[in-house]
Amino acid sequence: MGDKEPNLNDLMVLINQLRTELSQKNDDLIEKVKSTDKKINLLLQKSREQSDKITELEGRIKQSEDAYKRKNLLLFNFPEKDNEKIYDLEKEIESIFRDVLKTEVNLKDIDAIRRVGINKRNNRPVLIRFLALRCKYEVLRSAKNLKGTSLVLTEDFPLSVRETRKKLYPFWKEARSENKKAFMYYDKLKIDGRFWSLDQLQKKGDASSLSPSESEREDDSVSTGLDNVSDGTLRNWIREGRLMRRKKPQKRKADDPHIQQPFRKPQAIERKSSKESGREK
Repeated sequence: MGDKEPNLNDLMVLINQLRTELSQKNDDLIEKVKSTDKKINLLLQKSREQSDKITELEGRIKQSEDAYKRKNLLLFNFPEKDNEKIYDLEKEIESIFRDVLKTEVNLKDIDAIRRVGINKRNNRPVLIRFLALRCKYEVLRSAKNLKGTSLVLTEDFPLSVRETRKKLYPFWKEARSENKKAFMYYDKLKIDGRFWSLDQLQKKGDASSLSPSESEREDDSVSTGLDNVSDGTLRNWIREGRLMRRKKPQKRKADDPHIQQPFRKPQAIERKSSKESGREK
């Protein structure tokens, strides 16, 4: 005799058992997915926190670097001798200050003088660190006396700023070739009274379309007479809030000839007229 064929009830029981097992497995998978999502969210949160900390640390490092380089100047193309001694270098720099730059800043105003960079055949730049910012700016203002020599005196900018200024140079050169007023301020380029970042200039493509309209010139002009101010001085003024936009004086309504004002009788005349009216009575 063969096996007995299952009836309909037995099939329904078997289907219900399979359904229960599948439902249980499905619930288990859902719980595992939820647990995995929680772990992923925690990892993402930690990643964001780490990213914020890295950004904060990078900002602090940049501030420290700016503070360290704030009182520094770099002198380029100054001849480097074999086995050069610090004492001899200091005396030569002092003589340049006195005889070439025509400034009264001397070694007493300087914290340190040294060569920077890898010792190669080319002359390494000389880093000059001052004790006071005013001495640095005094020397920097006297840099115009280096005209006609191979020496170049600049501020000691961070590496990122130096790279940005190198990329800004072609735009500066193009603007100058078109007789525009172009100056570099830290990591920005000022053309005809308006400041441009490197990203803005790269989007524009060239300097021919960089002349601002009158309204843009008024909006971007925070002060006047700043073309000869050094980059470091300008940054310090901006941080201290000393560069404020000048507001146009508003004309009072009473001073506007186009607005008709009501006539007001002087009080003295009113009192006099009341006395006269009393006498007449």
